[in-house]
Amino acid sequence: GHLGGVSRAAWKRGGAMIDAQEKARRQAAIDFARGSVRFEGVILPPELEAINQRYIEGHIDSAEHSRLCLAFIDKVAPTNHGD
Repeated sequence: GHLGGVSRAAWKRGGAMIDAQEKARRQAAIDFARGSVRFEGVILPPELEAINQRYIEGHIDSAEHSRLCLAFIDKVAPTNHGD
């Protein structure tokens, strides 16, 4: 069985092992997001691109990708979160 493109065996090992279709889907999603922010004049820093690549390769899942990206953004551009 598969869990979002990740085999159950790989999931249990905590590993990557996504199939080609899932990797292509992740690549397309990242490319679309990159294009969207570029359209706004933003170039992603290498640190975020490294996180993106880990996600594309299947080393982290979507939740971890989001968490790492938000943590990086918060570190370089902290907000007061509505305070």
